[in-house]
Amino acid sequence: MGLGDWLGLAGIAIAIVQIAHVGRTVSQVREAVLTASAQASIYNVLTVAPRMSGIEHQLDLAARHNDVETFSLLLRSYKDLAAELDGLLHQEKKHSEDAQLKLQKSLVQVTAAKIPMSVKRSDDLYARTRLVRRSISEASIATVQLTARLRSDLVPVEVLPKRRLLDRVFNRRGEHADGI
Repeated sequence: MGLGDWLGLAGIAIAIVQIAHVGRTVSQVREAVLTASAQASIYNVLTVAPRMSGIEHQLDLAARHNDVETFSLLLRSYKDLAAELDGLLHQEKKHSEDAQLKLQKSLVQVTAAKIPMSVKRSDDLYARTRLVRRSISEASIATVQLTARLRSDLVPVEVLPKRRLLDRVFNRRGEHADGI
């Protein structure tokens, strides 16, 4: 074998090493994107979830005051919010099973609730909506518990080291890629 053959083999070996390095880098970037996506989903849950308790309280007040119109509007708001939260919880599997089941149960109850909008007042609205309000209350409590668990798992942003993007991608400080 001549010098050209050896140089060719060395070039192929270097190319293989570079391809392996690029493969590891792509894998690290993919993991970073998945982690960031999961954290974004958790932060979305943490911003949406507290509104559940407020709507639950307002629904209870509307039912106590026999205000059918306000109750119906709040029920629609709750349904939209609960559906959004249920969608966000598909990303978060660690703690969300109980909250997700109760949200889905309350969505079924809300959808089944037949409250005529033509009647402005109802003397028995509080009694007629007992089951749907109980289901909403259970979902709200489970959501509050979920947000507490999610908050306890979060690492404060100030604790994470400030690293430049290229340092994180190419792992220049010698840290494991999971430390991003």
